[in-house]
Amino acid sequence: MNSRKTGRKPDAVINALLERIRFQRVSDTSLQIGSELMPGGEKAPGPLELSEVRAITAMFGREGLKGRVTFTAEDLFTRSRVEPVQAIFSKWMSGSMAQVNGENIPFGEIINWCQECGDIEARRKLAKEARSLCRFLAPMSHATWQALMAAISEELGYPDYISYCEARRERPFDLEARFCRSMLARERSQYMDEVR
Repeated sequence: MNSRKTGRKPDAVINALLERIRFQRVSDTSLQIGSELMPGGEKAPGPLELSEVRAITAMFGREGLKGRVTFTAEDLFTRSRVEPVQAIFSKWMSGSMAQVNGENIPFGEIINWCQECGDIEARRKLAKEARSLCRFLAPMSHATWQALMAAISEELGYPDYISYCEARRERPFDLEARFCRSMLARERSQYMDEVR
């Protein structure tokens, strides 16, 4: 292994990645449940830098079990690039509301509201409001994907998202498509019998 190149031993690199992952998972869980799980004063590890990802890739490669270490580093790296953009989008989305007949309907509740509302005219008004909200939020959603694609292609060097996913899975997606077609062909008659 090229541990001379990175100046760190493989175990130290893996332990540092595990510590970052642990911190991220605890942070994510804290956000989800709305409570602080982090022991007081624990400092967040800094974001993984591209130079560190490259050193980890040189040390572990991208194949087999050792490649999992590289993919973990790439995950942490892309997350550090995408999360700030996603946070802006999420904040705007959580504050977005449609207004119908004086009622404020949060963006995330539009579908439920529609399903429960029996007033067709109110649904039409909501559809109009929802289109406006979607037009407003779409560029921010697109920016999240742009941040992901820039991290994957420009910084990590993958030609496209499919190549990134295939490298991580260590097999091409066309094998999956062939498997699915084959399975559907085998199961079609049984499925059709049960549907009838």
